[in-house]
Amino acid sequence: MNSPIQQSARRLLRPLLIVLFIAVFYVPLEAQQKPPRPISITVNKQYDLVFGTFCAGDGTGTTIIINPLTGERTKTGNIILLNSFISTARYDVSALPGTFISLIFIDSELTGPNGAKMTLIVGGSNPSSPFVATGEHTTVDIGGTLVVGSAAATPSGAFIGTFYVNFIQE
Repeated sequence: MNSPIQQSARRLLRPLLIVLFIAVFYVPLEAQQKPPRPISITVNKQYDLVFGTFCAGDGTGTTIIINPLTGERTKTGNIILLNSFISTARYDVSALPGTFISLIFIDSELTGPNGAKMTLIVGGSNPSSPFVATGEHTTVDIGGTLVVGSAAATPSGAFIGTFYVNFIQE
């Protein structure tokens, strides 16, 4: 038979053993930190999209392409590319790591001498859209295709324009 003292000791020993077990085998768990609301990103332009210097040839269907992955310039059709400065459009994106970002490109026209126009097809990015921000700052390069008309439709001179890229965070 158990004495009342033994029964009291057993009742006190069980909770004590449970507390001791929890203390010895305690492993802290951490959840992922919730992002601040609203999630926001900041985009700063570092470089413009520059197609460089070229001479338009005869005929139509000529294009100049700036590759967003390599920054290289290539052409299609009868056009002469001259050695000059070229560049992808480069942006510095500040976002919390893990932010999912999509890009939407909007084509535009470049305007030159005497109202001449060339079409700019904006597209392609490095990293490819959509992407996940891996650090506080992510560099995004954007390329494009410039549709050049014939020499008669594309007179010599500087062509300038603006294009828009929407950075959408999710």
